[in-house]
Amino acid sequence: MWDIDRRTPEGESLVSIASLWGEGRDPLKPGECARVRLIPLTPEHWKHLKPGDVITLHEMRPPVGTARITKVMPPVATAPQLQF
Repeated sequence: MWDIDRRTPEGESLVSIASLWGEGRDPLKPGECARVRLIPLTPEHWKHLKPGDVITLHEMRPPVGTARITKVMPPVATAPQLQF
C-alpha cells in the first residue's frame, strides 16, 4: 500500500496498491536501498506522479519505506479477450 498523495474529501490519506519487485537482488534487509519496479493495480490513481516525487510504503502504521520515482511508463494495453 502506497501513499501517493491522494486524499479523501475530509483530507485523510488514501493509499493505493501496487505490485513491487526488486531489480536483480536478494530480499532487502532493514535500512538497505535498491532499484524496484511498481505495477499499480489502479494506474489511473498514479497518473499525477513524475520523476523526483517521493511516495511512502505502508504495511501498517508506521510507514515501512519510501521510494523516489525515477521513471514513469504508461500502462501496457492488454490483449482483447477472445470469446469462443
